Amino acid sequence: MTRRLWVLAVVAVSVAGCSSDGSSTASNCTPRGNRADMHHCDLRATEMAGADMSGANLKYAVLSGASMSGAKMSGANMYEVYAPGANLSGADLSGTDLHHAELSRANLAAANLTGADMSEAIISSADLTGANLTDVNLLNADTTGLPSPNLTGVIWSNTICPDRSNSDSHGGSCSGEQLTGGR
Repeated sequence: MTRRLWVLAVVAVSVAGCSSDGSSTASNCTPRGNRADMHHCDLRATEMAGADMSGANLKYAVLSGASMSGAKMSGANMYEVYAPGANLSGADLSGTDLHHAELSRANLAAANLTGADMSEAIISSADLTGANLTDVNLLNADTTGLPSPNLTGVIWSNTICPDRSNSDSHGGSCSGEQLTGGR
């Protein structure tokens, strides 16, 4: 409950395009390519399809409803990013830090998440159809509402399931109790 309240506080602070310490302004929150520093930025409903944001710092950014399909975001820091309903279909999110990210209802279809840290992320009702979850850490992730149609064609290989087990120990997938952590 505390985490969700904190995320709402970030959204409120980010509305003006400013960080909580007042250092970011709307002008320096414009996506500027790879290694860009856009932490705490409000990028709601921003069109960034196909953008190269490899290694970008998006820590605490607000990306709800943003269109980032096909974006190159490998190695990006997206720790505690707030991105419900974001379109990340076909995006390269390999090696990305998505720890504590809010990705409910996000479109992650065909996304490459190889090696991403999605521990404690909220991916409830997200579309993971055809996503590559090789070496992904889903430990304690909130997977509520992930019906099997949203998991069709997912690549599971050495994936840490929400319940701490490994997908390789369950016939190459996290499903049922492994996916929901017994909830």
